[in-house]
Amino acid sequence: MAWPIPRDLLLAAPRLTWHWDNEEDRKQGEARVKEYLNQFHISEGRIVLMAKKEDHLKINPDIQWEVEPWYGTEYSVHRLDDDFISKVMFEREAIFA
Repeated sequence: MAWPIPRDLLLAAPRLTWHWDNEEDRKQGEARVKEYLNQFHISEGRIVLMAKKEDHLKINPDIQWEVEPWYGTEYSVHRLDDDFISKVMFEREAIFA
């Protein structure tokens, strides 16, 4: 109920999609979607890989685990390789060119 939506769409609005009725709406909508997508950068993102500890140790036996203070969950944080980031950026440029 905190979203600025009409009362008659209160329950449906978070999941409901609307069709663009005319060409101008479609162009404006596509431009806004492209604008939002261009703001996503792999260098500012986060990837979560979840598995059993034994499976992680098979891939990386030297992994350093940290413990989350509230729940005691073990986790490990790694930076993405520069090579991986450059490949993703290259693909991104090809898609949005």
